Amino acid sequence: YNKFLHMESSGKSLAVISGNGVLPLMVCKSAKENGYRTLGVAVTDDAFNKLEGNCDKPVKFPVGQVSKILSAVQKEGIKNVIFIGK
Repeated sequence: YNKFLHMESSGKSLAVISGNGVLPLMVCKSAKENGYRTLGVAVTDDAFNKLEGNCDKPVKFPVGQVSKILSAVQKEGIKNVIFIGK
């Protein structure tokens, strides 16, 4: 994860669009440790619960609301986005 974050360091912010599992949490923690501001976009209740307290700003949207997810990312001025999780 650190290798990816160092490659994409412009803006020092990252949106983690998160499904279930531990990988989204690992990415958020690694990003924060590397000085990134993180927006955790959960698409499930379980993902939201894991992101809460582990990213700078957790939000939740149903997976089908792509335009709302993209609007939230744009509103935060984030250009680096990763989709991760089940």
